[in-house]
Amino acid sequence: MNPSDIQAMTLKQLRATRKAMFSAQWMLSLQGADAATQSDAAHQMLAVNHAIVTLENKQLSDIRDQLIANEAALTTGAQYLSQALADLGKVKNVLNAITGFLGVVGKVVPLLVGL
Repeated sequence: MNPSDIQAMTLKQLRATRKAMFSAQWMLSLQGADAATQSDAAHQMLAVNHAIVTLENKQLSDIRDQLIANEAALTTGAQYLSQALADLGKVKNVLNAITGFLGVVGKVVPLLVGL
């Protein structure tokens, strides 16, 4: 895959994640979660949005090498996250998948730590 396709795939998955986290189903799933999980979900939502904005604002030439170096991990992470988002009722699984994917995205673009 060329770097622009990797960037587009990554952004597509991040946007799908953000959309799922704004869904009624996600909000209903969070209602039954403990306070720590709800707080983690809120932080992850902010982190996903930050990753989207950061990746959108980076010039492809500036992150080309990082995209190529992390292509396999980004592809695997996006697939795992997509599968996790298929069942929003499993809040912990979704949050773990988001954390893992953001960890890889953070190797491509600098993300705020501890949102």
